[in-house]
Amino acid sequence: MDFLLVVAQIFGSPFLDATKSAKQDKTLLWMMIIGGTLFSAFGLTLYYLAQHS
Repeated sequence: MDFLLVVAQIFGSPFLDATKSAKQDKTLLWMMIIGGTLFSAFGLTLYYLAQHS
């Protein structure tokens, strides 16, 4: 859970700022959401593997 908090602190503020500025550009917003989801899944997978290796 600490890992998730760190990720949220690192990416949370820039992500919120970007969503505010990108409200008129839905394509960019969706790309960010999908990219962020994939990045999170990848990071969590690496974290899980590191914990259980």
